[in-house]
Amino acid sequence: MDATTPYPRWRHVLFGGWAGIRGGDSLVIALALPYVALHGAPLPGRDAVIFITFVVILITLVVQGLTLAPLIRLLRIAGGKEEEAEERYARTASIQAGAKALDRIAAEGSAELETTAELRKMVAHRPERLDESASSTVSAHLRARLTMIAEEREAVIALRDRNEISDTVMRRLQQEFDHEEVLLHQRYGTRD
Repeated sequence: MDATTPYPRWRHVLFGGWAGIRGGDSLVIALALPYVALHGAPLPGRDAVIFITFVVILITLVVQGLTLAPLIRLLRIAGGKEEEAEERYARTASIQAGAKALDRIAAEGSAELETTAELRKMVAHRPERLDESASSTVSAHLRARLTMIAEEREAVIALRDRNEISDTVMRRLQQEFDHEEVLLHQRYGTRD
């Protein structure tokens, strides 16, 4: 376990132990019993051992399977929030990366003041709505926003590379970046 991965809670460990896969090895061992004994006669009780092993596994799975929901309630295990937290974290990091890119663009003077002001407002109040005023402003706006998206995309990839977010969260955000890029190109009549 690396330094960034927290130890699981005792409740999750207990639940994992209770719900763990049971019987696979037992069935393999029972099926591996030879058909005949050393003296060449059929192995006595082989079929009974396989049948009993299968029944025990089936009963264990059914009985334990029926106890899983009550055990979850008893242990007060709640799940499904990790991915949402990762996504919030990734969104925040990508917005910050985009804002840094916008600061850099503004410092370089490669975008007009009204364009950077508009993009700052957009970053502060998403979802984005673009204002088409003049073609030079539109072009500067498009270039600046595409640069921001590129930086946001890189920030999300870096989070995934450091195992701070999952591939699923990264793909979801990248899909949104792709969608926004397509919409920007459609809105301004440009193509890659």
